[in-house]
Amino acid sequence: MAGDLAGAPMAAGTPVSNPAVPQVMGGIALGMTECQTVLRAGQPGNVAVSAGDRGERSVVLTYLSGPWPGIYRFSEGRLKVIDRAPAPPEEPKPPAKKKTAKKPVLKPAT
Repeated sequence: MAGDLAGAPMAAGTPVSNPAVPQVMGGIALGMTECQTVLRAGQPGNVAVSAGDRGERSVVLTYLSGPWPGIYRFSEGRLKVIDRAPAPPEEPKPPAKKKTAKKPVLKPAT
């Protein structure tokens, strides 16, 4: 961005993805680049960039929902490991309703 907007922070809730760039259809495979993965899976929920054991760039993209949920680990710019995304917690079941037993109606003796 140029001008006054270059240093301005983005408004909260503003999507980062570019709607002009269509999402690519297809699966995700080991060996893909970070960009190829994002084009297929969409905007990740979390991105962590760090240095690996040997000082190489290490990136972890986390998708908890969407077409390809999972944790994608990159090393040296290539996808090395795909982990299953943690399952969302189950919603608690409502307590079972107790059935009240109907008391028999006593008829007077005739």
